[in-house]
Amino acid sequence: MKNYRERLEKYQNKQLTEQEAAAFEKELQDAASLFDYLMENETMDDFTKETEMTSFTSAEKNVKKNIRKRFLRSIFFIIVIVLGVVGGTFLLYPKIADAYYYNPMKGQKIDKKNYVRITQPSNFGLYQQVYSQIHLETDRLVDSRVTQIGPAKYTIDSSYYNDFSNTLNLNATTIEKGKIIESSGNPTGLTFSQSSFNVLALENDYFVNFDSSELHPKIADLPDSSWLKIQLTFKEPKSWEELTTFIQQHEEVNFYTASIEMAQSNLQPDRNLGVRLEQHTNYHTLTLDYDSRYTRQLEMTYPNLFSHDSALPLATASEDVKEYIQSNVQYLLDHPEDKMAAAGIIYTNDDEEFYQTTLDYLENTDLRFDKIEVALPKDTFASFVTDQDFYYVKLRDLLFFSLMD
Repeated sequence: MKNYRERLEKYQNKQLTEQEAAAFEKELQDAASLFDYLMENETMDDFTKETEMTSFTSAEKNVKKNIRKRFLRSIFFIIVIVLGVVGGTFLLYPKIADAYYYNPMKGQKIDKKNYVRITQPSNFGLYQQVYSQIHLETDRLVDSRVTQIGPAKYTIDSSYYNDFSNTLNLNATTIEKGKIIESSGNPTGLTFSQSSFNVLALENDYFVNFDSSELHPKIADLPDSSWLKIQLTFKEPKSWEELTTFIQQHEEVNFYTASIEMAQSNLQPDRNLGVRLEQHTNYHTLTLDYDSRYTRQLEMTYPNLFSHDSALPLATASEDVKEYIQSNVQYLLDHPEDKMAAAGIIYTNDDEEFYQTTLDYLENTDLRFDKIEVALPKDTFASFVTDQDFYYVKLRDLLFFSLMD
């Protein structure tokens, strides 16, 4: 028979090993062995029984108390572990998701005193801005901001300004896990022609010399208040100095863009690379109020990367114009991870091979411009668009009255 008294005393005095203590506690919970012990010792005198029972009752209480403590401690640790796992997952998931999926907000810094002011654009925002400076198929970017609204979920708010129609296009694109889930407006800023083109059958390219008999009557049928936005191809590409001289000789015409000759030679006419020309009637401008240390550091690698209002003044030196274009193309080439496609905005004109070809061409060739985009009133068309200067003309937009006055 097991000596319960001796084991109880050792248990109380903590003389049992952990394994022995655990086994003894198990026996007490089982109760069967305990009853055998009590029944076998009923013949003892009352004093002995009372002493043993009192001692056992006290020991039993201590054992139950220890068991309860161990049980509660185990429950506590389990609860802490579960809460830690759940809480850790809740807190870490956004960071993990943001790190795994493309984050268009990365790098963006906002003035803590003035929330409207962005002191440093996001990597995506800067790429978008540089893209707009030299890709002339888009309207002019005047504002861009990225806001995070959830794990790997962002809104990209961009504003594009059409200088011809004086209209501001607001675009809000929501991307989640690198895919567009909602979009309002045109996220790429591409310029779309008005439906008037189809009605007037003026959407084609026309040779200035051979098609004048067909083109001029159509222009003449337009209301006298009409303004035309047209793209013209020079008979002979012009240097920057020749281009600025030509512009200064035609004050009645608004000049918007000038395309570099390379854009036509790569057999992909949808690509239109060049410079935007500074306008004195811009109603919406892009103010580059970035931190000066940030812009200085960036322009150490990419000289003349930025232009005021994404456009160049006519007084800019020709070598600065070339450096400006080269820096913009080089930046786009160096940062393919931030192009619009990375944010789920598919854009076929974003091509590293095209950028490299352009850089090689500019490195070995004098900068020349072969196309310009202008706006002029209807009654000026015939005197300005002549085969003395231009090879062919394409109508890009049409207004039945001027919004530029």
